[in-house]
Amino acid sequence: MKVAVLTFRWANNYGALLQAFGLRRALESLGAEVVFPDYAPAGYRVPWWRPLGLRQGVLFRPELMKRRCARFRRDYLPGTPRCDSAARLAETCRECDAVLV
Repeated sequence: MKVAVLTFRWANNYGALLQAFGLRRALESLGAEVVFPDYAPAGYRVPWWRPLGLRQGVLFRPELMKRRCARFRRDYLPGTPRCDSAARLAETCRECDAVLV
């Protein structure tokens, strides 16, 4: 059984990535093949700290977090090619037996 998990996989957030990883492990223990469609609605790929008026500084290093999150996604959260529209996302999910949101 192939399962697509639609989540905030693209976010540079340790909690979101670990939650996705835990769900993947649980589903795989039940015998499912898990993929993560690479989709985010327009405007959602904005750093979480920018709307708060925060800027990159000595104490806040988003580039380090970005690299670590990208490596974790690459190694542990298998994604699909980028889905840049809802139609492309629907096409990607048709190949799966189930979709978890």
